Amino acid sequence: MQKKLFFLIISFLLVLSCSPKVKLTDETIEKYLKAYKGMKAVSPELAKNISTNKVNIAQGMEGFNKIESVIKNAGFTNYAEFVKVNAAIAWSFSKVQGEKFMSETNKNVNSGLATIDKQLNSPNVPEAVKKQLRIQREQLVKDYSKNKPWADLVISGVSKLTDKESLEVIKRHSKELERAFQGR
Repeated sequence: MQKKLFFLIISFLLVLSCSPKVKLTDETIEKYLKAYKGMKAVSPELAKNISTNKVNIAQGMEGFNKIESVIKNAGFTNYAEFVKVNAAIAWSFSKVQGEKFMSETNKNVNSGLATIDKQLNSPNVPEAVKKQLRIQREQLVKDYSKNKPWADLVISGVSKLTDKESLEVIKRHSKELERAFQGR
């Protein structure tokens, strides 16, 4: 199963890496946030109609036209340009968030191991407790060692879909993007 998943991820990343990269700028992010917020304003009505299966082709086109109008009013030339920027933001944002998460995870794992080691080295901790601590330590190391290569693989793959400058733009706007994605 893991081999199949690995090859699926690699294949997906290879296909995506063949498409031209979008360079993100502060202006692009501002346009994106404006479009994103505008689409959220028109999407509840559209989502309600779609969820009840009461949308015919004319209504679907009307909904698409509303969304495209919001996108154009935000400064994009068309829906396709917005989708490309959306993908670029998604890859860059995922990489930034993934690296942040892994950094925090590394700190927490190292802190946990240090705490366990300190207790293992303490003469005041009973041997029965130390036995449990050794089991916990072994499990922590095992789980971390099992999952970290997958996280590194994903982050490495996403790295091929973005660039240093775009990542810096995302870092500058990460709070705004987080708020938008959370609906705030």
